[in-house]
Amino acid sequence: MIINVSDKFRDHFSNILFKKLPFVKKVIYYVINSNYRKATNLTKWIEKQVENPSQELINLANEIKDYENMDKQIIEVLKFVFYYIKYKSDRVNWNANEYWATANEIIKKRADDCDGGATLSYVLARLKGIPAKRLVILTGNVGKNNIGHCWLGYFPNNYPFNLWFMDWCYYPTFKYKFRDLYFIKNKQIIRYAYDYKIQNFKKIDSKYNKIWFGFNEEISFTSMWWKK
Repeated sequence: MIINVSDKFRDHFSNILFKKLPFVKKVIYYVINSNYRKATNLTKWIEKQVENPSQELINLANEIKDYENMDKQIIEVLKFVFYYIKYKSDRVNWNANEYWATANEIIKKRADDCDGGATLSYVLARLKGIPAKRLVILTGNVGKNNIGHCWLGYFPNNYPFNLWFMDWCYYPTFKYKFRDLYFIKNKQIIRYAYDYKIQNFKKIDSKYNKIWFGFNEEISFTSMWWKK
């Protein structure tokens, strides 16, 4: 499903759009450090990072070019994260099979795996003025082998029911116009790419398969439901 709205419509209904989506809400607890097996509330975990950024993290956000257009702003954040940190496994980086580092930890090492880049992208986007209702950190299966992955989703200006995937390490792209649109129905991820021949988006095979869960500072969820 793709629904395009005008800038005027979006601005008029901004308090409703991007916030009243049919998330299947559930408080998500996750073991962010496999060495200690303590489950953490992910919504509170990411909220704390946004509310208490280090001065170093604030300075880093200030290095990113400012845009009033949020679509352009999120692209700049993605570019920055892509060039700022290197991909490194948790076993090498943190001596753990699984470790979700905070944004403050990540910038000290300038390296992390998929979830680290998603976390850093989220926090930097928030520091650049993008509201939480436009952002979700997603986890799920990707590729032919259904590998576990974590990435940042962003609701673009004119497509309040669709997502851009701002993925810094799995097929990253900095394209601004006619980016692929994604739609989540239940847990299934549906992909739409722009076809220049028909001058519209059409459904194509997705490298992203299904979500496990998603979260931001305001909500955590396991799927999204839609009436036919």
